Amino acid sequence: MITLENLTLSNPGEVLAVCGLFVLATRQDRKATLAWTDNGAVIDTEQTLEELLQSVIDTPPTCDSSGVGQEPAQITLGNVTLDWWTTKAPRSKFWAGRVTAASLIPKLHNACQTLGIADWRASTACDQTCGIDPFAVWTALDLGWSPNNQDANIAARPWIELLAIIGVQGFSPVIAARQLHYHLWQTPLTLLPARLVFRGASKQGISIDNQHWRATVLKKGKFSVTQFANKE
Repeated sequence: MITLENLTLSNPGEVLAVCGLFVLATRQDRKATLAWTDNGAVIDTEQTLEELLQSVIDTPPTCDSSGVGQEPAQITLGNVTLDWWTTKAPRSKFWAGRVTAASLIPKLHNACQTLGIADWRASTACDQTCGIDPFAVWTALDLGWSPNNQDANIAARPWIELLAIIGVQGFSPVIAARQLHYHLWQTPLTLLPARLVFRGASKQGISIDNQHWRATVLKKGKFSVTQFANKE
């Protein structure tokens, strides 16, 4: 049983990071379930949080170079294949310019290896982010100059960002009219119904009343960034 407390449920990055942890758990335990609490989440699995995090950093990501333009067709991270930026959820691709999945994911992975598994919400200096975590967002417009040209870093949370990228693969959040939508639930669900409820589908016997969250996705230059969500 993995109990995650003091989460910011209005933060799409933290929510999708938990979804990423759940995806990792289901790779070894198909009966694993996820439920949300008022300020956190519970993943019912025989694995520990530390084991899930270690499984991510044990193997470097491998990149398929046959991508569309500069983006790879897919990246393999442990036992998870990531390709949603070209197939399942391209609207969740907030990075642009010189930042690609092929550059971003290995850098986040290296930062996670450096931080270790003691604190999955720790921050460190990063020069690329995926734009999903409102706690760590920068663009040239924010700074007044291009961070790419100046080799600038910002305090970001690489575990949150990397796990959120895995979460997007598993849950394909709905983004429409510059709004990112997600639904949270308190009844333990396995992966398939959890995916449906997360995207707004109802399932008999499961209530998602007052659990609809909506975050604005801002366009800043070539990049997009999420804001904190409001509960509908």
